[in-house]
Order: sequence, then structure tokens, then C-alpha cells
Amino acid sequence: LRFYRYSDTGSGHVGETTLNFNATRDLSLQAGWAQGFRTPNLRELGQAIPGSAETISDPCSNYTATGVNPVIAAACAAAGVPASYVQTNPQAQILKVGNPDLQPERSQNTWVSAKWVPDSVPGLSVNLAYYRITIDNAVNRLSAEQTLRDCYQFGSSLSCSGISRAPDGQLTVISRQTINGQSVFTDWLTGGVQYDWFTPVGGFTLRSDLAWTHRSTVTTATATGGKADNQAGTELGPGEPSGIPRWSGTTSLDWSYESLSAGWQLRAIGPMTEACSDQYDGTPSSYTALGLCSQPDAANPSLSRNHLGTTIYHDLYFGYQFSRSLSLTAGVNNIFGKEPPISISQPLHYDPAIYPAPGRTYYASLHYSWG
Repeated sequence: LRFYRYSDTGSGHVGETTLNFNATRDLSLQAGWAQGFRTPNLRELGQAIPGSAETISDPCSNYTATGVNPVIAAACAAAGVPASYVQTNPQAQILKVGNPDLQPERSQNTWVSAKWVPDSVPGLSVNLAYYRITIDNAVNRLSAEQTLRDCYQFGSSLSCSGISRAPDGQLTVISRQTINGQSVFTDWLTGGVQYDWFTPVGGFTLRSDLAWTHRSTVTTATATGGKADNQAGTELGPGEPSGIPRWSGTTSLDWSYESLSAGWQLRAIGPMTEACSDQYDGTPSSYTALGLCSQPDAANPSLSRNHLGTTIYHDLYFGYQFSRSLSLTAGVNNIFGKEPPISISQPLHYDPAIYPAPGRTYYASLHYSWG
């Protein structure tokens, strides 16, 4: 049990408990429950930070045209947007603004796990675990698009106060204030198998680990209530997190004999999909019209998706132990030069937080210890 007090966000407590149970000689079980909290940092509480310009579709552009939602048209007129205004610059400057009224994020975490080491199969071990985490009062900022929508479609005064325009109506700055506006729920499974055996030509270890994300649901507060989005298996574009593969895993085979060692590893990253639309939807310049979407929707380009397939990398290393204190290791990562899948939403056209940089990586390390 832990008690805490912060001058900005108050006091409270969190607890944790874990149960270990040796069910049999071969099988051990574990279960746990824990609470967590994170108090907002100084930047989230009070600092204003200029952000990069974002591409935005302004709902007030040409709002007097036939077919425009009358609620939006009335809100744009009431805000003083000229009736003749047409958006000519698709980008607006973003200002990230702190909020001194933020409350701490809080979480509830539970997990169960099992490990089986059978006496009947020497060298074999199997493990399996399930985790689930719920986070409340998560700190976030509404997107610029959501800020505009909440203001002009749903009448949010907080969102409207963060929108600045030039006299001709063009968007100049959109302030995105931090709020306790999200809740997050995620659960996933992990499992692994390891087998060690010895032969006249050396010892071998075969190991395989896999993680599978069942759900990663983010519920965001908007002017009309919560909007839930399961992000498992989705490339989200720039930001944190940038992408959540549905599954990922590694398989490795290691060998050692006297002073020699070597190993091979396979790294696999499961598929994701991403939005494949932009401000040019409905024109010949859209991603859909240019054929850049693997799952296009010609009738409604805003629903087009792009598929990032399963990616597999192969790594190899060799080692030599000169003495008890001196060893050398050299290897190659991504032996076959596998390229990461192309992403429409990422500035580099691949996700550097999920995939290694394109191309092979060669390395060598010399380790010496003394004392």
C-alpha cells in the first residue's frame, strides 16, 4: 500500500497484491491485482507549446452552400466567419496548451500466469499469461478536427475558445488544451516455450515467444459523449502510440560449444491497417484515386483503408570467448534486407517506433571484464 500527496493534484493511495501458488511439482500459478496512478507533469499542467502545422478540413468553408448542415452554418455565422469564406490553406498552426485543473490518471491492473516445467521432459518449460489494464482520467488533447467539430457542430464553448481566424475567415491557430478526456482498456495474452538440450557437438536452446493484443480500446470524451475506438491492429500515424500490431513474436535457436557460440533469430510483426484518406478525397488527387490504398472505397473515399502486412526479419550472430574476461560478438540484423511495409499516415512512410530502419545492420562488440 502506497500513500502519496502532490501539491497540484492532491493525495490518495494505491495498492498491490500478488498470489503465488505451486499447484504441483511441475506447475506454478500466479495472479495479481494492482492500482496505479500518474500525476500530470508540468508541461501538461501549464505550459504552452507551439506544434507543427496540421492539415485540416474546415467545416466553415463555403458554409452558405446548399447541403451544408444548418447547425454548422448558423454556428459559423454566429462566430463571425464571413459568408464568402472558402478555405484556401489546408493547414493551420497548432498550439498545445496546458491545463492547471488536470487530475491524476488512475489504473486498475490484473494478471494471471502459469508456468509448466515437466520433470518428464528435461529442458522444457512453457509459460502463459493474461493481462488487462484499465486507465481512467487519461490525459489527452482533442485533435484539431475534433476541436472544430465540437465547436461548430456541437456548440462546445471550450473548443470554440481555442480557434483563431484571420479577418477573411482563414484558420490561423487552433489551441489544443490537455484534458482528462480519455479512458483506456487493453488486454493481451503472452506465451512462450523454451527447450534446452545437449549433444556431443554442443548445447542448443530453442525459444519462441508470442504476444497477442485482444483489445486496445480508447474512449475519448467529445461534446456529444464518449467515442470508443478499438485500436488493436491499427497504425495510428504520428504520435504515441503510433501503431498497435495485433500480434508480434520472436523465435530463436542458440548454440554453444566450448568457446564458440552462434544464434539465429526470427522476428515477426503482425499486420495492421490504417486510414487512407486526406483533404483531397473526392478529387483525382486523393489517395484513393491515385491507387495508394490497398482497400479503397471509391463510393466514400473517407472510408478507404491501407493494409500493412505481416513482416518477418532474420538475424544472425556469432561469438567467441577468448578467456573468462574477454569475448567477441558479431552479427547481422535483417540479413535479407526486408523492407518495412509502406504507411500512408507516417511522415517517413514507415513506422520507426514499430519497425527497424530499412536495410541490414552489421555490428561487432568486444567485452572485457576485470576485478
